[in-house]
Amino acid sequence: MSENRRTPWFEMLVLFLICAYFFNIKNMGHFAIYLLIPIFLFVFFRNGAKVKKSQTVLLMFSLIYTYLLSFYNQRGNSLLFITAVFPSILYYFGGYLGRNDLDYRKTYRVIFAVVFVLTAFSYLSVVTSDLSHLQVWRGATSIWGKELTATGIGTYLSLGIALLPAAFLVESKRVKLASLILFLFSVYTMFKLGSRTGVLIIGVSIVISFLLIGRITLKKIFSIATTVVLLTVLLRIVDSTFLLNRFSTTSGLNDPRFEAWKAAFAGLFKYPLGGEMAPLPLKFAHNMWLDVGFEAGIVPFLLLTMFTLSVIKSLFIIRNTNLPQGLKVIYFCLFTAFFITFSLEPIMEGWFYYFNVFCFFAGLMKQNIIADKRPLAPKEVSQFLKIGNTTDYRFRKSHKLLYISLTFLLIPTALVLFLTGG
Repeated sequence: MSENRRTPWFEMLVLFLICAYFFNIKNMGHFAIYLLIPIFLFVFFRNGAKVKKSQTVLLMFSLIYTYLLSFYNQRGNSLLFITAVFPSILYYFGGYLGRNDLDYRKTYRVIFAVVFVLTAFSYLSVVTSDLSHLQVWRGATSIWGKELTATGIGTYLSLGIALLPAAFLVESKRVKLASLILFLFSVYTMFKLGSRTGVLIIGVSIVISFLLIGRITLKKIFSIATTVVLLTVLLRIVDSTFLLNRFSTTSGLNDPRFEAWKAAFAGLFKYPLGGEMAPLPLKFAHNMWLDVGFEAGIVPFLLLTMFTLSVIKSLFIIRNTNLPQGLKVIYFCLFTAFFITFSLEPIMEGWFYYFNVFCFFAGLMKQNIIADKRPLAPKEVSQFLKIGNTTDYRFRKSHKLLYISLTFLLIPTALVLFLTGG
């Protein structure tokens, strides 16, 4: 085995502790990051104490946001420490685990290890819970005995749900299979909880992946259409009437979150220092950036926006790099899930770990971009080509009519089944 394919034990320890934090073992997952702090200090100073611009912005946001939360007495001391320290540490270790990865195998392993942990937590929590109370309270009991809202569990399963396009657009069979398995477990959990956000993530991740990454072909369209039908059948097999009822009883245009967004945005100018002074129709703005402004004012809001824009910039840069096409698809899928969830849910108030996952993957992606800028040696080029950098399907002309006909039959069939109960 080459040195590039071997994962050093030190990096394995770092990844294990990060996954332990995300899995929140015994509701004490944050202690895993406490153990990472001395490791972080050792690695950080050993590597020259270099800080990227985006990491500087993230650190400034974390410190100012934490100070203002403390000033307004909106968090306890332990949560204040987590808010101030964890995002920068996880961003740094995302980049650290992406180093010396010439063929990107380690990057794939890191991504799927984290998504697996999150998916496993949400799936196990839901299947071991009594869900007969969903009409009264949307939530479940975690495998560690703590009650979680459906919104919280939705953050855990969101990344697995977003991986559907990867099951079709990635060349590696192992990555395809892993993506499909994680997607199926996540989508089953989504149906059981009645998560409408998950449905939105599936649709947008498909569109984004096709438009920004892959060339649209008949085979891709046919594959997705087939999957839509299979998912619709699964929707009818499992007890998912709750999800259908939530779609039929709630109008998107009447969602109270729209009013909360308007009030929170206006509050940025009327109450620029935050302090939860803006009158909201809901307890939260249900938008990560606006919630930060609602709690702590316009300065942390702007810093968080700057950091978010730097991540979006990285996504556009990565589109034009030499990274494997499959890895590009996965990044676009994951960050689609992040941005949709950030836009609709109160992340900082209840699910801060999810922002830390975002920072971790942002650091990993940034390191992939940095590594791509250096020229590859001839031996490295041969390793890179084994992964493949393009996804291209060719069809005989005699097959095109068949694919077109079946596709236009499958999509209406799926809609009819979904809307009428088939």
